[in-house]
Amino acid sequence: MVYWAPLALFMALCLGGVSWLVHRQWSHHEQLSYPIAGVSTALIERTGKHLTSDIFYSKLFWGGFAPVFGIHLINYLNQWFPSQFPKIPLVWAAYGELRELFPVLGNSGYWQVAQGKISFLIIGISYFIASEIGLSMGLTTAALVFVGAQYFIATGTAVAAEDQNCTAAGAYLAYFIILVFIGRHYYWGVIARALGIKRAKTEEREQVWAGRIFLLGATGFVWSLTSLMGLDWIISLVYAFSLIAYFTVFARVVAETGLPFNQTGIDTGVMIGNTLGFPMVGPAALVMIIFLGGVLNPDARECMTPYFANTLKIAENVGVRLPKILVVGAGAILFAFALGFFAQTYSLYDKGAHNDGYAVTLQSTTFDLITKDLANLKDTGQLEAATTTRGLAKIGLLKNNVGHGKQLGWLAFGVGGVLVLSLLRFRFAWWPLHPVIFLMWGAWPAALTWGSFLIGWLIKVLIVRFGGGRTYQSQKPLFIGMIMGEIVAVAMVLLVGFVYYSMTGLLPKNTDIFPG
Repeated sequence: MVYWAPLALFMALCLGGVSWLVHRQWSHHEQLSYPIAGVSTALIERTGKHLTSDIFYSKLFWGGFAPVFGIHLINYLNQWFPSQFPKIPLVWAAYGELRELFPVLGNSGYWQVAQGKISFLIIGISYFIASEIGLSMGLTTAALVFVGAQYFIATGTAVAAEDQNCTAAGAYLAYFIILVFIGRHYYWGVIARALGIKRAKTEEREQVWAGRIFLLGATGFVWSLTSLMGLDWIISLVYAFSLIAYFTVFARVVAETGLPFNQTGIDTGVMIGNTLGFPMVGPAALVMIIFLGGVLNPDARECMTPYFANTLKIAENVGVRLPKILVVGAGAILFAFALGFFAQTYSLYDKGAHNDGYAVTLQSTTFDLITKDLANLKDTGQLEAATTTRGLAKIGLLKNNVGHGKQLGWLAFGVGGVLVLSLLRFRFAWWPLHPVIFLMWGAWPAALTWGSFLIGWLIKVLIVRFGGGRTYQSQKPLFIGMIMGEIVAVAMVLLVGFVYYSMTGLLPKNTDIFPG
């Protein structure tokens, strides 16, 4: 607890501060859509004419809700009574057909485009996001498969998972730099006022406190890495920056795309080792940052920053003052830390560590990487220099980064892809593609949702093209109804399963509704 509690709490403080800090830039200056927050707001807003939200009195809402819930209800009944109820197919897989038609795809990793499922939630969310984002999310998997096929033709090898992760890491880094560049005047003003360099006005007080909380959390996090974990201060700064960039862009992807479930294979510790080289990082720091990556961000599907972003936007939409939300949020985080610690400790001692096979696999992969990387340092005769060099002198060891040419190439590909698409978006208003193509490169959610995003994008384009803006606005309740039809269906499955297990002790039937 002495080691981990300060690290976790300072990290939460840092991420909470950065979420609060970027909120005004994203919400007011860049006018992000925040589709999840927008749908949530529609479900709780009311004019006072009814006891509940006005949207529940819309025929269009129920017109979207009823058929979606009905489809999932029939499929759920099919799980229990397959002979009495039909199954409505929402999933497709065409592995054999694609391999036969396109042999190159069969050898280059075509599986992501060979499968998919219809998610009404994603189709509904697509109606509330920018058209270029919906199209880009729909084409992400196709772009990956196309690049993979060309790479296989040129090299005779398939694009590995590590290559995809390096591409995504480069994309995250480039997009973070672009986000900072776009809001550079705002961010510098906030930080300068937080440090007392500039005088803050009354209306800027909230942003100043956001900057102070961020700086306090970031400083404490770096101190924890240096003093408690024993990392060299320069590696601590690099690692802290990598996590801030990673989780900020992760939240940005959710805020722009509306994905309820996001995931990426980026491990910041591994990427730092690949980019800076094992000699510069050093053996002790290498072990620690890869281990920290395995703990803090091996699978960020439940990280805090997207929740912060959407909560702040919902509060703003319904007129709740942000300081009140932040006090409640701080209490919730502390409670979650305490509850999570005791729940996880109890589970490990009651069921054993191997009860969670997925987590065990992630950790074993982490230790395999550490062993390989340390052996690499020893075999190349760089272990002593890497161990004894400290501080700024480590920069001189950058030139010794050998053996990572392939990883650096894929990192550069991700950086270049994001920069090119961003520049085209800045230069041409009609440009139809968004850098999210590279941000979701190889991500599991993209493989599951690409078909639904394309369907949602096409529906929106047709409505706007033939009905205009007024028709687009009037049809929003229909798509909110579709989203809620799928969410309520999931709630029904969970409730029935809980009651059935409580009464019988047997595992209930399940149906995979949400993409995940």
